Amino acid sequence: MKKLLLSILYCLAGLGLHAQSAQYKELLLNGKNKELIQLILSEIPEEQIAGDTARSLAQAYEGLLKYREAHTYYGRWLLADSNSIDALNATARMALQLGRIEEGKGLYGKAYSIDSTHFNTGLQLAKLHVQLKDYSKAYDYYYTLLLQDTTNISLLTSVGDCLYQMGERWDARYFYEEAVSLNKENASLSIILINTLLELRENDPKFFMERAMTVCDTALQYNPRNSGLIQGKAMIHYLGKNYHACDSIMRGLIAAGDSSIVNYRYICLAKFEQGIFFEALPYMEHYYQNDTTNIEAVMLLAISLGRTYDRKRALLLFDRAEELMYPTKEQISDLALQRGIVHQANRNIAMAASHYWQAAQATGIHRRDILARLVSLYPINRRQWDNADPAHYSPRLFANVTYLRTINKMPTYREVLSNIEYSQAILSLYLEDMFFKDVDRLQMESPDGKREWVTYKELQELSSGR
Repeated sequence: MKKLLLSILYCLAGLGLHAQSAQYKELLLNGKNKELIQLILSEIPEEQIAGDTARSLAQAYEGLLKYREAHTYYGRWLLADSNSIDALNATARMALQLGRIEEGKGLYGKAYSIDSTHFNTGLQLAKLHVQLKDYSKAYDYYYTLLLQDTTNISLLTSVGDCLYQMGERWDARYFYEEAVSLNKENASLSIILINTLLELRENDPKFFMERAMTVCDTALQYNPRNSGLIQGKAMIHYLGKNYHACDSIMRGLIAAGDSSIVNYRYICLAKFEQGIFFEALPYMEHYYQNDTTNIEAVMLLAISLGRTYDRKRALLLFDRAEELMYPTKEQISDLALQRGIVHQANRNIAMAASHYWQAAQATGIHRRDILARLVSLYPINRRQWDNADPAHYSPRLFANVTYLRTINKMPTYREVLSNIEYSQAILSLYLEDMFFKDVDRLQMESPDGKREWVTYKELQELSSGR
């Protein structure tokens, strides 16, 4: 009889716990987290809250975004079953919410060691390592998950993202390609693939440009008004040097109400490449005013103003560009060259010469082209020789001698023949002048004021092309 009574009492206790558990679950499902917390704390002493009850309480606190309390009670649940993957994952999740990175990583790692096929554990570890910028480790977790489902578009994309961040653009492309083939209507995914293909274009320009355009056109069939895809199409045209098409598409976007600065940027670049400076000015002004510290915007506007009607402002903008950048030799050369072009257009020969010479000294392969511009500052022929400006005598000699000296140092370079013949003809005039003056050397002056002697013999050699 006594045994029967105890059995009945245990059954009644079990039924009570079951009913209690069912009540907790109902409150959780209905989002009544505050009521559940109050109920548990009123029914059970704090020190006795453990196991599944601790789990329910933790879930209620998590639902209210009270992560510290949730972490405490998930921890108690974990104490009751230290190998429970669900308990490990939940406690790890709260640890990360509290900024306890190492604890969270360790708990997820333990869960993964228990069951490496558990999807959520692997996924959370992959996401965590992405946040930590450990893309190699994140790739390992994502790729393991992908092997379980090779048609999972999200996992294909995530594996591609990790490879991309690791600098493995070529391999990333294959995963992006597979993801897009399974979801052609996904505009965002198509844009990722398009950008990756364009970055790889140096390997095979024709193939990658055409492939990028195909992906873009396919995605546009499903998303004809997607501005990102339309912009992508315009950029592909720009990179393919189809500047008119790029310009037209971007202007269409602006006319349709899309005032994104990228649209203005590519209109500016496309018109600049076509030499359409005047029409470009309103777009360049907008591009510049959006960010007056943008060196590209400053230079585009300055060069275009210099080619049109406001050379004074162009020079001020070149000064602005110089203030903004810590210039490389190439940037110094380009800045000086553009200033020289503007000063030459203003017939300020001394200033143009100074800037051309600065540009020539700061550059390498383009030195000949810039020196040809220096030569062009002092045009003269035999008929004009006797009445030429004496102030240009030494600078003109320096320009032509320096140009031909440079040509002789780089004989394999395909120079414009007319430029060489012109400078040789100019030196012939100086040789005649030396003959009548009965001198065997002349002094020439560089744009920065340095003086140098050149002999009759060297002038003969330069003028004859030897």
